[in-house]
Amino acid sequence: MATFYFFRVWQPSYSKVGNLTLFGTLCGGLGAAELSVLFRTGKKEGCMRKVLGLVGATLLFAGPALGADLGRPPPYKAPPLVPVFSWTGWYIGAHGGYGWSHMPDLLDVKGTGGFGGGALPVTATANQDLNYLGTVRGRLGYTITPTLLVYGTGGFAYGGAEVSSSVNTTPGCPGFCGGLTSSSTLTGWAAGGGLEYMISPNWTAKLEYLHYDLGSLSQTFGDSFGRFPGTFVNTSTNFKGDIVRIGANYKF
Repeated sequence: MATFYFFRVWQPSYSKVGNLTLFGTLCGGLGAAELSVLFRTGKKEGCMRKVLGLVGATLLFAGPALGADLGRPPPYKAPPLVPVFSWTGWYIGAHGGYGWSHMPDLLDVKGTGGFGGGALPVTATANQDLNYLGTVRGRLGYTITPTLLVYGTGGFAYGGAEVSSSVNTTPGCPGFCGGLTSSSTLTGWAAGGGLEYMISPNWTAKLEYLHYDLGSLSQTFGDSFGRFPGTFVNTSTNFKGDIVRIGANYKF
């Protein structure tokens, strides 16, 4: 004796899709809203297998579509890169500024012959030039902010000094007349301080004050015509000064 079970299936909103019509076709005359589930009978069991197989295939192909409907996560946007500032490195740059010098002259006349000719007017002149100035310095500073450095600096200084001196009796050199032009590379020291601002990780701009002292350049000369062998003139010119300058550096 065979037992039959009948179930009424409520038709969903998608019941008119061709798959349910296909279910009815596979199972004979059953409608799309009524599906017969039958166990332990040969003929209807085959129909049931067809129905279950088709349902499984439908769910299998529907899975990826359902996953796609969930939507993709928004693309990840990395935060903007923040420049890393470091004062460590090698620097090369250009500088320009204004300097003023303190170059007092000391004129000393020695000898027994005097200037000759009694009380004659004497004109003494001296011209000084610093043709170049160079320094080799270290500096020690403190970063007020990551991009602003205040520093002190000091070290070795050198420069090309030139002096032209003359002593003449006037008018027409009736007495002592002599002069000399001397040049030399002087060495000394330089010290100062400044502020430097880091515009970018590789470029900086700075304002600097520097004082230098190269010592002095001395001269000794006599009468140009040799008329006063016992008389000679000593001069001494100091080369020191101050510089205020601005500059830009590139850091490696």
